Amino acid sequence: MFEYRKIITVIIIVIISVCSGCVKTSATDQAVIDEVQAYFDAPPDPSNPNALTAEERAMMQDFTITHNIVKVQLVEGTDSSNWETLGRKMVTAYAESARRHNILQSYYYGQLWIQTEVHGKIDNFNVGDFDFQNSNDRIQVELHNPSRDIM
Repeated sequence: MFEYRKIITVIIIVIISVCSGCVKTSATDQAVIDEVQAYFDAPPDPSNPNALTAEERAMMQDFTITHNIVKVQLVEGTDSSNWETLGRKMVTAYAESARRHNILQSYYYGQLWIQTEVHGKIDNFNVGDFDFQNSNDRIQVELHNPSRDIM
């Protein structure tokens, strides 16, 4: 029993730290979600290049934040030439909000989803992944073509 005393003590300290709020365990913090929602709903601001334009806002249906990923649902038929700009703006808004609320991670993730028909089947497909690197604010983009063979 005494040989496990250190392990038990460490486990108890970790449990107390997590339960008392000393350690943030998830980016689904409501304050972050509310702040990203405010960004999403904000009126266009031509003086701010990071703000969504009216045209960009019309291309996005909704978003959700699940754990450490902001998932953006695009309107059906959104042109692929706009995917990267939309994804970059939303993952940046999410990363900046999370950092303001001390939810620090090495990467913040963004995903773009769009409903489209592939092989005669209409479904929701992931068309883009975005990694926002916390150390240098770089965004790595990977766009996917939903018409490719997914099987």
